[in-house]
Amino acid sequence: MTKTGVLLMAYGTPRSQDEILPYYTDIRRGRAPTPELLAELTARYDAIGGISPLAQRTESQRDELQRQHDALEPGRYSVRLGLKHAHPMIEEAVEDFARDGYTDLVALVLAPHFSSYSIGQYVGRAREAATRHGITVKGIESWATE
Repeated sequence: MTKTGVLLMAYGTPRSQDEILPYYTDIRRGRAPTPELLAELTARYDAIGGISPLAQRTESQRDELQRQHDALEPGRYSVRLGLKHAHPMIEEAVEDFARDGYTDLVALVLAPHFSSYSIGQYVGRAREAATRHGITVKGIESWATE
């Protein structure tokens, strides 16, 4: 049986207070925020209970997609997260697939629309990381109407 990797991609968010600074630095393209900006973002997370529920929801989506694939064809698909601004990063997820011997990936961004700048960038990062390992990537550009 051919095994296919499913790379579920999303923007990402901190999972704990300790991840706020690295996350904020990453979204600022490597420039650390000033202490004032960091305090402002931390206060925003505090206002919603300390951390965003987005990470848990994204992981739940991954888990449900895995369950759905397993119900159709047990063992054929492995669904993993690759995030743009938090760990596991897109490139880290591709490395994990490569280490596990996958040669084909389906790249799916959680955003349902297509934009060459945003969605295209996610799929492009996956393809760039996969090329180093001889992995082919089929990107789903827009799934909103499926």
